[in-house]
Formats: sequence, structure tokens, C-alpha cells
Amino acid sequence: MEISRETARRFLLARQGLWPAPYNLPLPPDYDPLAATLRAAQALAIVQVDTISVVARNHDLILFSRVPGYRPEHLEHWLYGEARQLFESLYPLYVQPLADYRLLRQPGRELAEDSWAHDPEAAALLAFTLAEIERRGPLSSRDFENRPIVKGGWSEVKDVTKALWHLWYHNRIITAYRRSAVRYYDLSERALPAWVDTRPVTPDEAMRFWAVRTLKVLNLATSAQWSARFKFFYNGDAPSAKQRQTLLQELQDFTTFSRISIAGLKDDYYLLTKDLPLLEQVAAMTDDASPGVSFIAPLDSLMWERGRIQELFDFEYIWEVYTPAAKRRWGYYVLPILYGTQLVGRMDAKAERKGKRLLIHSLMLEPAHEYLANDEPFVDALAEALHRFMRFNAATHLHITVSVPAILAEQISQRVAAMGD
Repeated sequence: MEISRETARRFLLARQGLWPAPYNLPLPPDYDPLAATLRAAQALAIVQVDTISVVARNHDLILFSRVPGYRPEHLEHWLYGEARQLFESLYPLYVQPLADYRLLRQPGRELAEDSWAHDPEAAALLAFTLAEIERRGPLSSRDFENRPIVKGGWSEVKDVTKALWHLWYHNRIITAYRRSAVRYYDLSERALPAWVDTRPVTPDEAMRFWAVRTLKVLNLATSAQWSARFKFFYNGDAPSAKQRQTLLQELQDFTTFSRISIAGLKDDYYLLTKDLPLLEQVAAMTDDASPGVSFIAPLDSLMWERGRIQELFDFEYIWEVYTPAAKRRWGYYVLPILYGTQLVGRMDAKAERKGKRLLIHSLMLEPAHEYLANDEPFVDALAEALHRFMRFNAATHLHITVSVPAILAEQISQRVAAMGD
């Protein structure tokens, strides 16, 4: 089966919950952003958490772009409330469905720490840390004062921090809640709902689960993209490249995966076979009559595979947070701008919370899309999206330093000012 790049974009964005534009769709009378938040998180399967808050945190930006009326407390309700349906994994930091808890805790993740844990001093530290949580309730590393500093991960941490990580990986504790960026851990048996399945997982179960979960998260991927991401997700004693390719062929033979070609592209792409009806549906749709604008979070799963973004959208993507300032091409915290089925520009923004201002350091259209600065429907859609974004960030004033083309800043500022608070 061969499809066009436009159909591929539509399918990918539809599976991601970004097309048709969520804020342009009529909402049913009983629409509830709290329930919609859970549906969006479950559909994505993995929402990447990041504690940097230049405008809002990455996970909140991901859900805001998909859920009209979203507020951070909606996610917190499903993560930490009595009706919790989601949980926060440790490293990498992801929000994932609790229904998959058992399969997400596959063997092998803790191997790197096993030799350390068998040391008598480490064993005593682990027992002490667990006993304190059992006695005192949910604790963060800050609740353990005057602890020695040891090597842990990529830096130096308190010894109890290393113990907390180990206990998490061994399924003894989970993140009970957060206060700002600080995690508080509780015993798994005390914090997990009774319905959560915690039976042990075999390596074969875990491998097959992550093979399918990887494509569910990517939605559309080449063999190389799927294989690399599968290895990254597995995060333990991962299958070899040969084993991964054998598994890919098996999943195709058993019709779990389907292979398609995209006109003009060299490599074939894979999708879940159950998603073929959606692919056929979007292929048959007419042009997007009312495209909207969305700002895409830097660590949105849509943007994970940069090669795919380049091939399908003709958009070069690099997150430059950790790039030295002198070498940045686009800015510190840049959000790609989605219009319809195209990535048409970039916005480097910062929320100035005390002054209630949204500062746009740069608002740039891609060279191929600069004509949109003179396109009234686009300018209106961009202004509406910025107005929503301001309210989400509790901003009442907008300041655009630079725009490309230059006329865009004036057009947008005038329209946003006319919309009021």
C-alpha cells in the first residue's frame, strides 16, 4: 500500500490527537476536560515529563495542545488522586497508564544497581530508607537530612536518593505525589489501587509488550526508528539488533504490524494493523477546511523521531536547551508551530509570571511558509492560539521582540490586544 506524504501527516497527527485541530472542533454538551485529559494520556501511552518551566512544563504543554480547557490539576488528579489511573515512572520521567503497570515493570531495569545493593552498607541503607517511609508516610529525599553525598547517575546525590531510586526500580515504592518538582515516595502496596496487577513479568512478555507499545507510541515509523526506540524503551537487557528485526518480521507475519510505502520516500514505514481503518479514513478526507494552530511541546512524542519529522514535514528539529547560547539557531525553549498538517514555524517563548507577560523572543515562520504572514485565516488562527496560550500561562500582556516576517508581530499583537483578557 502506498500513501502520500499528506496522508501520512494526517494519520500521524490524527493518532497523536492533533488533527483536526482540537480547539476547532465542536465540544459536546457533556464535555469534561478532566475526563478528556485521561483519554488523551491513555491514547498517547507515554507523556514525557520535564521539570523545566519556561512557559509551562513539557507534560502540561503536551496535554494543553490536545485537550481544550486543560489545567495541570487535571493530570494531577489522575496521577495522585484517589481515582488514580496513571503513574509516573522514574527514569526516564514518563506518565503512563496504571493499567499497564505490571508490563511496564519488566525485568532487567534494575541490573545496573544490583552489585551496589548487595554491599552490606547499601543493604542497611535500603532497609533504613524503606522503614522510614513505612513509619512516616510519603517522603522525599529532602526529608532525610544530613545524609552523606555519593556518586549516583550522572552526578552526586544523597545516599538516600540512590536508595530511593533502587527501591523504585525494584517495585517497592512509587511516586505518591509531587510538590512542584519534588517527588514524594510511598510504599507501592500502600499507594497503588487494589485493582493494579503486580504479578511478575517474564522477559518474553516484556519484550513483546514493548515491541508493540513502541509502535503504538510512534504511530508511524521506519524499521530503524522502531528498532532504536524499542531498544531505548526496553531499558534493560535489550534484545540484539538481529533479535529486534526477527521480532519485527514476526509481528508483521502475525498481522500485528502492517507495512506501507510513502510516495517519494526510500524506506517503508510501519503502523499497527488495527490503525489501518484510520489511515484509510484520513486518506479519503478532503482538505482541512478550518485548520487551527497548535504549539508543540519540545519533548512531545510527535517530535521524538527527527528523521521522520524531516521526511514528512520538511522541518529540521533540534531542541537547543542544552546548546550553548552562542551556537543556538532558534532559541532556548522553542515550540514548533503546527498549522493544519504542516509545521510552519517556531516560537521561542517565556512566561514572566510576576509581570503576567508572555514574552515571545522570536516568532519565526519557515522560509517555505513565510507567505502565511499575509494569509488572514492563518494570522487569525495564530492570534487565537496565542491568546489561549497566554491565558494558560496566566498572562495578560503579550510582547513580541522579533518576528519573521517582521509584519507578523504587529498583526498578531493587534489581534491579541483586541481579544482582551
